[in-house]
Amino acid sequence: MTKTEQTAKKSTGGTATRVPIASVIDDDDICDTTLGSEDTPSNTICSPTPRPSKVKSHDGGDLYVCDTCPCVICVRCLEILAQYQDTLAADDILFQCINCHFMVDRHASAVSPYFGFFRDGKPVLPSFLKISGCFEGLTRTQILSLPTLFIHFQLESMTVSPHVSTIRNTLSPFFPAGGFTYVEIPFNFGSKRGIRKYQKDAKHLLLLLKGEEFMHVVVAITNHTNNHSSDLFLGADTQGEVFAVSVDEFLDTLWSPLEMILAGAVLYLFACGSVVRQTESHQGLLQSLSR
Repeated sequence: MTKTEQTAKKSTGGTATRVPIASVIDDDDICDTTLGSEDTPSNTICSPTPRPSKVKSHDGGDLYVCDTCPCVICVRCLEILAQYQDTLAADDILFQCINCHFMVDRHASAVSPYFGFFRDGKPVLPSFLKISGCFEGLTRTQILSLPTLFIHFQLESMTVSPHVSTIRNTLSPFFPAGGFTYVEIPFNFGSKRGIRKYQKDAKHLLLLLKGEEFMHVVVAITNHTNNHSSDLFLGADTQGEVFAVSVDEFLDTLWSPLEMILAGAVLYLFACGSVVRQTESHQGLLQSLSR
C-alpha cells in the first residue's frame, strides 16, 4: 500500500492595515469608565463560583494548608497546646507540611526536628511538633483545588472558540466545591466605541472580583494575526475596515485596565498565524510580558 501523508494546511491570519494605537485612542474622546445606570456590562462576564471559607478533613477537623506546596494536615493530627492556637493563626505565620520538611532534610543530607510553623524563618513553637495521625495510602485521589481565575479575551468578530470551551470543561470538574472563576471578555479596539466598551467591561470585572484572592490566574487570548508582520488584529472600525497593531501595543492596551489581577498570570496566545517566527512580533511579545 502506498504510504501517504496527511498534513494540515498552513494556518495563517489575514491582512490588516497597521496603525498606531494612538490613532484610535484619543484621551479627550474616551469617556469616563465609571459604570452608570444606563451602562450594561458585557453579558459574557460570568460571576465567580462560590467556594467554601474553610476546608474540612474527613473527621471534621480544619486543615492546615502548606505554604510551600498544596498538601494539607488535619489540625486534629497535630498536638498543639491551646496556648499557641491564637499565635499560629496570625497572618505572618507560615506552615510547612511534614512532606516539605522531609524534602528539605533530604536535600541538606541532614535530620532535623519538625517544627511546622515559622515566623521570619524561625520556629514559633518552643519544641518540635508531634503528629498523632498516621500516613495511609488512599484508595482514591483527592484534589486540593486552589482558587483559580481563568480569563478569555477574544476578538469580537470571532464567534467560535471550542479550544477554550474544552479547557474550561476539562478544568471545572477539578473544583467540585467551587473556587474556579471563568470570565470571557470580547474586545474590538478598532474604534473608540469598542475601546470604551472594553474599559467598562474591565472595570466591571474588577468590581466583581473585589475581595477575591486567587492563587492562580490563567489568561487566554484568541485573535487573528497579519499574514506578513504577525501584528495582532485590533478589530474593525465603524466603517468595517479592519486594523492591526504591533504585538506589544496590543497587549499593553489589553493589560492596562486589569494590571492588578494579571500580575504573574500564565498566558496562552491562540493566534491563527505565527507570532514567534517574526522577530519584531516576538520581541514585542517578550517586552510586553516583562513589564
